[in-house]
Amino acid sequence: MESTEIGRTYLGKLIIAMQQLLHDKEPQKVIDFLHSDVTNFLEARPLLIDMVDFIAAKTKTSKVCDVAQILGTVTKSAFGVRI
Repeated sequence: MESTEIGRTYLGKLIIAMQQLLHDKEPQKVIDFLHSDVTNFLEARPLLIDMVDFIAAKTKTSKVCDVAQILGTVTKSAFGVRI
């Protein structure tokens, strides 16, 4: 996905993170991936959280909703910084 236009965007990074969760990767490892892959992760966190909250609210697939909620929760609590 990295070679596509969307692969380099926040949405692309979130899609990869959600795929990792769907494949039973540990949530902390997924957050570590996002932190290393999104250069301004702490600054981007509010937008990333809004995006996964939107995905969770709009998807009709329960498994996607579940991983979006998990990703939102761990992103909110990542690195002990409150939003």
